[in-house]
Amino acid sequence: GGSLEHLGARRRAVRGAAASRVQSLVRSRGARSRFLALRGAVVAVQTGFRRGIDTTLVRHRFGACVVIQNAFRLHRARSDLGRLKIEATAIRIQGWYRGCTAKKNFVEKVAAVKKIQAFHAGWVQRVSFASLISVAVKDSWADAKMV
Repeated sequence: GGSLEHLGARRRAVRGAAASRVQSLVRSRGARSRFLALRGAVVAVQTGFRRGIDTTLVRHRFGACVVIQNAFRLHRARSDLGRLKIEATAIRIQGWYRGCTAKKNFVEKVAAVKKIQAFHAGWVQRVSFASLISVAVKDSWADAKMV
């Protein structure tokens, strides 16, 4: 009977070890599947959180870009307005200068016309006087011949 007990004890020990090994494998598989499920959930939560952070950062960056663009457009508009004011002032100055130049040219031309008219009037008077004198001289010679 002693050897049968020994074999029974050995069988129980082998079965116990096999049962422990099977239980260990089942537990480790269950733990692994729970770990993978938990890791997937953590990754999903992290992804959502990071996406939220990224979305928030994108919104902040987009808002900052809009602010910078508005500031630049305002600066450019003010600069363009200043340039337009300068151009408008330059156009007014050019118009005034051209007007003064045209008036000066007109006055000079009027003075030249007056000189020409005066010269012509003097010439006409000299020619008229000369013809009048020649007529008078001819008349006086004619009178002198008659006497």
